[in-house]
Amino acid sequence: QSHPEKVSVEDLEGPALPGLVKRTLESILLEEATEEEEEGHYCPPKTLPIIYAIGGIDSNNCAEPVVKYGADGVAVIRSVMQAEDPGGIVENMIHAMTKN
Repeated sequence: QSHPEKVSVEDLEGPALPGLVKRTLESILLEEATEEEEEGHYCPPKTLPIIYAIGGIDSNNCAEPVVKYGADGVAVIRSVMQAEDPGGIVENMIHAMTKN
C-alpha cells in the first residue's frame, strides 16, 4: 500500500491529505532516526520531499491545503490555463497562500 495512513475512502482526497502525508512522513523519519540513535548509529538528517496539493485547485481554494493543512504548495493547470488573465490568477493564488 503506497499510503498506509489512508484508512477510508474519505482519506483519498481533499485539502487535508497533503498535510497528513507530510506529517506522517515526518513522524516516520523521526522514529527511524531515534531508533538508529538508540542503537548507537549516526543518522544524518533526512530531507522530507516537497508535498503539493493537486487536483481541482483554483484561486478560491488554493490557500486551504497550504495555510490550513501544511502542504508545501499547489500544482495548478486548468484554472490558470483557462483564465483570461493567467498571470493575474497566479498572483492572486500566491497572495492567498502567503498572507498571514
